[in-house]
Amino acid sequence: MRGQWAYVAISALLAIVSATSFPSLLPFFIFAALLFFLWLQHKRKLAFIVACSFLFMLPYFHWYDQQNKTNYHEGMLSAKGKVISSPEIDGDLMTFAVETNQGEKLTARYTLKTKQEMKSTNNIRPGDICNFSGKLEKPKNNTNENAFNYKRYLYFQQIHWLYKLDKIGHCTYKPSWKDHLENYRQKMIEWIHHKFPEKTAGFVLALTVGYQNNIPEEDLAAYRKLGIVHILSISGLHVSILIASLYFFLLRLGISKEQTIMILICFLPFYALLTGGAPPVVRASLMAALIMGGTLFKQNMPLSDSISFSFLLMTFLDPYEVFHLGFQLSYAVTFSLILSRQIFQKCRNSLQLLAAVSFVAQTASLPIICYYFYQFSLLSFIMNIMFVPLYTFFLLPLTMITLILTVISSSIGSIFVSLLHTSFTLSSKTALFFSNLPFFMITTGKPTVYLFLLQCVIFISVFFQMEHKPMKKWGKPILCSSLLTALLLIAGKMTMPGEVTVLDVGQGDSIFIREPGLGNSYLIDTGGMAVFEKESWQMRKKPFSIALDVLIPYLQSKGVEEIEILFLTHGDYDHIGESLTLIKQFRVNKLVIPKYFSREELEKQIVKEAKNRGIEIFELEAGDRITGRTAFHVLSPFTKSDSKNNDSLVLMAKIGGLRWLFTGDLEESGERHMIKQYPKMTADVVKIGHHGSRTSTSDIFLQTIDPKIGVISAGRNNRFGHPHQEVLNRLKKQNVSIFRTDQMGAVQYKYRKSQGTFLFYPPYDTLTK
Repeated sequence: MRGQWAYVAISALLAIVSATSFPSLLPFFIFAALLFFLWLQHKRKLAFIVACSFLFMLPYFHWYDQQNKTNYHEGMLSAKGKVISSPEIDGDLMTFAVETNQGEKLTARYTLKTKQEMKSTNNIRPGDICNFSGKLEKPKNNTNENAFNYKRYLYFQQIHWLYKLDKIGHCTYKPSWKDHLENYRQKMIEWIHHKFPEKTAGFVLALTVGYQNNIPEEDLAAYRKLGIVHILSISGLHVSILIASLYFFLLRLGISKEQTIMILICFLPFYALLTGGAPPVVRASLMAALIMGGTLFKQNMPLSDSISFSFLLMTFLDPYEVFHLGFQLSYAVTFSLILSRQIFQKCRNSLQLLAAVSFVAQTASLPIICYYFYQFSLLSFIMNIMFVPLYTFFLLPLTMITLILTVISSSIGSIFVSLLHTSFTLSSKTALFFSNLPFFMITTGKPTVYLFLLQCVIFISVFFQMEHKPMKKWGKPILCSSLLTALLLIAGKMTMPGEVTVLDVGQGDSIFIREPGLGNSYLIDTGGMAVFEKESWQMRKKPFSIALDVLIPYLQSKGVEEIEILFLTHGDYDHIGESLTLIKQFRVNKLVIPKYFSREELEKQIVKEAKNRGIEIFELEAGDRITGRTAFHVLSPFTKSDSKNNDSLVLMAKIGGLRWLFTGDLEESGERHMIKQYPKMTADVVKIGHHGSRTSTSDIFLQTIDPKIGVISAGRNNRFGHPHQEVLNRLKKQNVSIFRTDQMGAVQYKYRKSQGTFLFYPPYDTLTK
């Protein structure tokens, strides 16, 4: 079995995936293929152990998942609970994890009311047992396709409720050893904040205690875009350097080799917890402990076995770890590097070795990166060659030396702090420069499972050929694999259906239209959230943005690299509030606005920014027409009125065999004017005007256009009471099916040619036309 435990780990992985992907039989087929392969290789004993691993993990996961249940119900709850994580304070919001006296974990959120209260809550720490009072709310599923599923994320942490606190009562401090460790980590974070400049402190914290929250968002986004964000995470490199340093230090103190190994093995679990317990550092620590344990018992454990045993142990203790992105990337990359030893042995110098390691790591991570982030940078390979040595041989050692010197002598340490600050500033500026270069980001969209697996097969094939061919012949397999991957990505986009999606953007409008295959993409309005004035201490580090957190990720998940036309129906903030951000962050070719659009400062800023970026601007009115594969007919505005709503850009288009009417916030007087001009106008689907306000969607309007479906875009529990019951009654009276984003999430129509299907997110129901 020596060197063969990887097959057992793969079978355990397939069992977990099988348990969660039912009724899909694909994992079972892959498992059967694995058994057949081992049988052909005459590895009957190994095949038996692999089968036992699968048959054990499958029911074990089901049992483990059945235990993940809640004892509570939605509503008010007063309970005594223990704080089990360090509170995170972002502006006026404090979040932390609580374990109740029934042993259930809750995600607690508390809105700070005063600056003084913010200072007093800094005393709350892990180990505090407090009286809490608040309301339990269910976390939401993703309400737009491919969006982050917060409910699923918390479920895999065995958390079922958001605990919105009204009051935190008297606390008593009764810490466990883990609480002491977490509090010591928090003190380290505070000390580093005190000793280092703010920006540098974020990088130092990431490299020493695994805390990335203080890295400036702009820098973190640049590192992520370039595919080098992994160097900011504690993983095998950090563990290896630390273990080697401590090993030689302890030997110098006269401690025996065996005792040193025992000390290090005992130290590693504490180190993993002290650095945040992220999957990469836990994986690296387990591997190091297993290898050193083998040495202690005179057994030289292969790296492939050590990573396999660590995988089996982590998934046994918590099978949900498999669904953690950091876990997936850490194991995929590390396992690929371990199996590529023969490739690396062919390298003749350090530069070739660095290039080969970078290529293997980037290639192994690419399918996962595309699946979760929908894009990758063509510069990733070069950036890793630049930044990995920079951090490995300079920034990481310099960080450690600076920390030690700062403890020993503040005056000497301050010199190194300045050097470190300059170094991180220059590296950040370099990353920002390259991340902002155009044409290097490739947007892939979210691949299907089959496309994901095909990518994996291609990359395994190129590794196999590199392993069995001399270095001078690597060019051909690398080129062929690159071309095949590109063809797969293009084929994936070519086979995508068309869609019309009324996105869930809360109390606002944003409608995405995409033609099938490689057709154009359009966006009608961007949504926008009302921003209330706050004091400086209440401001969040990264406030929620519909453009950055909803629209752009959605477009990228669809493989969209540019918007052909951005339609802005009128100047209300809930329709155009995110336009500036979108235009600055995403490529837009044309901007279509209604005549009389530029009335206030925001509208003028949008037009000015569009002109500065070379975007074609068209001001349209009733009677105009936009031709193309999808033709848009403009039905309003006619003349300037006193109401922005009645001057909305109203569009009619035939898409997927249905006639669609997009009304903006058109009100009753505007509707009457429009149907007077177009008395024979009809539509199959109408976007209900003004979010279902009773000042829109009159009886005469509905009788004239005779829609089958009415889509209402409104926010949950919005303060305007939209949609109004009168409007709902009018729609029911006309036998119009009502689709609402506040109840159904995004309303999506996917089509091919002239037939399509309506989908909702959630409740994930499907209606077939």
